[in-house]
Amino acid sequence: MLIRVEKKIVVTEVIINKKDMKISFLFLDFLFLFLYYLIGWFKMVYDKKIIDDYLNGRNVEDIEGLKKDPNFIFEATIHSGDKEMYNSWNSKMKKNYLYVRKMLFQFYDDLKFSNKVTLNYLKRSKVDEKFLELCVIMLNMSFGIDKEMYECYDGLCSDIYDDYMDEIASCDNYEGMGFNCVRERFDSKVIVDYFATRFVSEIFTSKYLNNCSNLDVKDLIALSDPCLDEYLSNEGISNVFCNGCCKKKVRIIEE
Repeated sequence: MLIRVEKKIVVTEVIINKKDMKISFLFLDFLFLFLYYLIGWFKMVYDKKIIDDYLNGRNVEDIEGLKKDPNFIFEATIHSGDKEMYNSWNSKMKKNYLYVRKMLFQFYDDLKFSNKVTLNYLKRSKVDEKFLELCVIMLNMSFGIDKEMYECYDGLCSDIYDDYMDEIASCDNYEGMGFNCVRERFDSKVIVDYFATRFVSEIFTSKYLNNCSNLDVKDLIALSDPCLDEYLSNEGISNVFCNGCCKKKVRIIEE
């Protein structure tokens, strides 16, 4: 199933002339994100006995309150392994990024269901880093399994990639192909790995490939973008390419 998503890239980074102020704002952003995930984790911890009693229809104290608690319903869904419980989620739960991401990894063996969960999120959300990360995850999951689905997510990822590259191109400390700016811009390793694979693909189709035929692959990457070369060396080329969904090129790179 192909979908059309209106692209509304929202640039959230505020550029401040004073370097120390910019660092402070970035620190506060990271601190807020950390606290958000930490609080969310604590809120999603429930006694398994209560969940079991709820799932098995036994008496549970404040059952009506629990039914209205999205974190409890989410935990019950994960604990039960029953995908049908997702259908009872309200629209707010279906657009919760943490819930959706967990569901994709919990039910990764059911591609059709994972696609349904992802599309319900995408249709309710703006195009941002979370949006792109879920698209890349689904791109990876559908690779070699569902061609139509893969092409759908490949198109979405490519469109968002192009828009973000316009933003990356205006980065103050842009070097090489701009991978250093990618590392600064994105917190998600899934997205960074996706950009890394796209950069390498572009290197193979760029002027470097024709003008530097005497260089091996690693030297070619280092010449194009030293930061990208360092990242691939530290993370492992195969790992990056698998995460970034360019598995067809892994063997080429390693030879």
